[in-house]
Amino acid sequence: MTIQEAMETRHMVRKYIDRIMPQEVVDCLTTRISQNNRKYKLNMKGITENTEAFSPIIKLILAKGVRNYLVLVGENTPDLDEKLGYCGADVMLYAQAIG
Repeated sequence: MTIQEAMETRHMVRKYIDRIMPQEVVDCLTTRISQNNRKYKLNMKGITENTEAFSPIIKLILAKGVRNYLVLVGENTPDLDEKLGYCGADVMLYAQAIG
Protein backbone atom coordinates (compact mmCIF):
# COMPACT_ATOMS: atom_id res chain seq x y z
CA MET A 1 0.00 0.00 0.00
CA THR A 2 1.29 3.46 -0.83
CA ILE A 3 1.18 6.43 1.54
CA GLN A 4 -1.56 7.93 -0.69
CA GLU A 5 -3.64 4.75 -0.32
CA ALA A 6 -2.99 4.79 3.43
CA MET A 7 -4.33 8.36 3.58
CA GLU A 8 -7.51 7.25 1.84
CA THR A 9 -8.08 4.20 4.07
CA ARG A 10 -6.91 5.55 7.45
CA HIS A 11 -9.49 5.80 10.20
CA MET A 12 -9.59 6.51 13.93
CA VAL A 13 -9.20 3.39 16.04
CA ARG A 14 -11.30 3.22 19.20
CA LYS A 15 -11.09 -0.52 19.85
CA TYR A 16 -7.65 -2.07 20.01
CA ILE A 17 -6.65 -5.62 19.07
CA ASP A 18 -5.11 -7.72 21.84
CA ARG A 19 -2.16 -9.21 20.00
CA ILE A 20 1.58 -8.65 19.89
CA MET A 21 2.89 -6.55 17.02
CA PRO A 22 5.16 -8.66 14.78
CA GLN A 23 8.86 -7.89 15.22
CA GLU A 24 9.31 -7.06 11.53
CA VAL A 25 6.63 -4.36 11.86
CA VAL A 26 8.30 -2.99 15.00
CA ASP A 27 11.64 -2.91 13.15
CA CYS A 28 10.14 -1.07 10.17
CA LEU A 29 8.47 1.50 12.42
CA THR A 30 11.65 1.97 14.47
CA THR A 31 13.59 2.66 11.27
CA ARG A 32 10.99 5.18 10.08
CA ILE A 33 10.99 6.93 13.47
CA SER A 34 14.81 7.10 13.43
CA GLN A 35 14.79 8.59 9.93
CA ASN A 36 12.32 11.30 11.01
CA ASN A 37 14.36 11.97 14.17
CA ARG A 38 17.54 12.52 12.17
CA LYS A 39 15.89 14.59 9.44
CA TYR A 40 13.92 16.87 11.79
CA LYS A 41 16.19 16.79 14.86
CA LEU A 42 13.56 15.15 17.07
CA ASN A 43 13.62 12.44 19.72
CA MET A 44 10.40 10.51 19.02
CA LYS A 45 10.14 6.99 20.40
CA GLY A 46 7.98 4.01 19.55
CA ILE A 47 6.94 2.16 22.70
CA THR A 48 5.74 -1.43 22.40
CA GLU A 49 4.14 -3.86 24.83
CA ASN A 50 3.74 -1.30 27.61
CA THR A 51 0.43 -0.88 29.40
CA GLU A 52 1.68 1.41 32.19
CA ALA A 53 1.87 4.75 30.36
CA PHE A 54 -1.66 5.88 31.12
CA SER A 55 -3.55 6.50 34.34
CA PRO A 56 -6.33 4.06 35.23
CA ILE A 57 -9.01 6.59 34.21
CA ILE A 58 -7.42 7.19 30.80
CA LYS A 59 -7.01 3.43 30.28
CA LEU A 60 -10.67 2.91 31.07
CA ILE A 61 -12.06 5.70 28.90
CA LEU A 62 -9.67 6.62 26.07
CA ALA A 63 -6.88 4.07 25.89
CA LYS A 64 -8.42 0.74 26.83
CA GLY A 65 -6.18 -1.99 25.43
CA VAL A 66 -3.39 0.33 24.23
CA ARG A 67 0.01 -1.43 24.42
CA ASN A 68 1.91 0.26 21.60
CA TYR A 69 2.18 4.00 21.09
CA LEU A 70 4.34 6.80 19.75
CA VAL A 71 5.92 9.39 22.05
CA LEU A 72 6.44 12.71 20.26
CA VAL A 73 9.45 14.56 21.70
CA GLY A 74 11.69 17.34 20.48
CA GLU A 75 13.61 20.42 21.54
CA ASN A 76 11.32 23.34 22.30
CA THR A 77 11.64 25.39 19.12
CA PRO A 78 9.09 27.67 17.41
CA ASP A 79 8.36 24.98 14.80
CA LEU A 80 8.23 21.99 17.17
CA ASP A 81 4.46 21.46 16.93
CA GLU A 82 4.61 21.51 13.13
CA LYS A 83 7.52 19.04 12.99
CA LEU A 84 5.90 16.66 15.50
CA GLY A 85 2.57 16.86 13.71
CA TYR A 86 4.16 16.12 10.36
CA CYS A 87 6.35 13.29 11.66
CA GLY A 88 3.59 11.78 13.80
CA ALA A 89 1.29 11.69 10.77
CA ASP A 90 4.10 10.25 8.65
CA VAL A 91 4.67 7.37 11.08
CA MET A 92 0.92 6.75 11.41
CA LEU A 93 0.43 6.61 7.64
CA TYR A 94 3.53 4.47 7.22
CA ALA A 95 2.15 2.03 9.81
CA GLN A 96 -1.12 1.91 7.86
CA ALA A 97 0.79 1.36 4.62
CA ILE A 98 2.73 -1.63 5.97
CA GLY A 99 -0.38 -3.16 7.48
